[in-house]
Amino acid sequence: MLFTIGLSSLLPRRRPRWRRILIGFVVISMFLLSAITPWWVIAPAYTLPAPADLESMTNPHTVEFGESSEEAQIRFLGYSLPSNSLRPGEALDITLYWQTIEAMEQDWSIFVHLQDSAGTLVAQRDTFPGMGLLPTSVMKPGRTFADHYVLPIPATAYAPTELRLNIGLYDYSTRQRFRTSDGTDN
Repeated sequence: MLFTIGLSSLLPRRRPRWRRILIGFVVISMFLLSAITPWWVIAPAYTLPAPADLESMTNPHTVEFGESSEEAQIRFLGYSLPSNSLRPGEALDITLYWQTIEAMEQDWSIFVHLQDSAGTLVAQRDTFPGMGLLPTSVMKPGRTFADHYVLPIPATAYAPTELRLNIGLYDYSTRQRFRTSDGTDN
């Protein structure tokens, strides 16, 4: 409304017909933009992740999370990387593949950490599954999903060096890691 009033004040008052046409065009355009935004922009941002296409996974590596392999609740199936080599200032694009084994009562967060040989954290991404749209407490057993992450590598990172990829789950409120069935925490 204020944009339209401001725009009309810039137009010459000699031609009121053109002013009305321009104001009408702006009002209709803003209305249409407001009407389609929920379906065009907002709804796609809240779409649940599709079931994982396991055929596109390039690095299978199965790890189960739970007290033991008989009591595992979620399984890490593997990951995909477009490249195994990075330079400082670039970003690591990684897709993680997961499968729910049992219903979970707790909402777990996913962490992806890159560490150098000295154990120094070079880059990290911590988030809820599905970028927050897929809480683990509502996942049904047997559901597979793929999560895509981007980890920016600082321009000040030492190179060349070999980085270790650590992936796991943790409780966001307590920072307690979800242990794997073999007793490790990532």
